[in-house]
Amino acid sequence: MHQSSGISLSDGLAIGALVVSVVALVATVISNRRAEARASRNEARTLLVSTSIAYPLDGIGMPLLTIRAVNVGHRPVVVERFAFLLSDGNMLWRTTIDFWMGDELPKRLEDGESLSMTTDRFRVDDATPSGASITHLVVYDSTDAVYSAPFPLDQIPDRPPAGAE
Repeated sequence: MHQSSGISLSDGLAIGALVVSVVALVATVISNRRAEARASRNEARTLLVSTSIAYPLDGIGMPLLTIRAVNVGHRPVVVERFAFLLSDGNMLWRTTIDFWMGDELPKRLEDGESLSMTTDRFRVDDATPSGASITHLVVYDSTDAVYSAPFPLDQIPDRPPAGAE
């Protein structure tokens, strides 16, 4: 009599079905995680914030500091307030600087919309405590989420000597 060794046809089919089920389960888990990550990105509130310094008349006159926030997420963001982070860890709030041109706060930004506000760079210098320097722009939204950008120290013009303006 011949004795068979190995796996019977029904055992082989059962193992094959188990392998297919495991592969399908793994594919489903991966697909669900990707969908959750995509949904999370679509729900995220994201602002891109920046600062720039420019002379309005090709190097003549006072330098202007502009702050800008752009909604690069997929949800509306309400920009509530902003401040400058100082080298000593304190904050210089926008309200301590008496003159800003541009958008009013708070401002709701839809996907792709932006706000910008400009002031005389020297007004910011005058409001900055002695011995401290600005390191970052910090923007807060209505949920108290924080967005920041480095302050462009390499763009800061020197204040002209008294009587030179």
